[in-house]
Amino acid sequence: MGRKSALIGRVKREVPLEWLIECFGGEVMYYNRHGWSQVRCPFHDDDNPSASLSPDGMFFMCHSDLCGVRGDIIDLVQEAGLAPDLNKAITWLRGHFR
Repeated sequence: MGRKSALIGRVKREVPLEWLIECFGGEVMYYNRHGWSQVRCPFHDDDNPSASLSPDGMFFMCHSDLCGVRGDIIDLVQEAGLAPDLNKAITWLRGHFR
């Protein structure tokens, strides 16, 4: 595995996606019987949880027709407009999560 791939893997393991969702104004509400977290999506007004967080905490998916955002922690940083590319997303995450 290359150095860049190792760094990406480390960032994905070390920075909790739940933390990022809450930073963006979302809220993890509860866990269903299959281990998925039900989440109020931070990317649109969401009175009822319309999104899910995978049991391993590595994948987010909004089920709303208004949104449809999905991906891992790096994808969400880019979706939020905080980083235009992979390198800047990793830099942002490393700078904000300590």
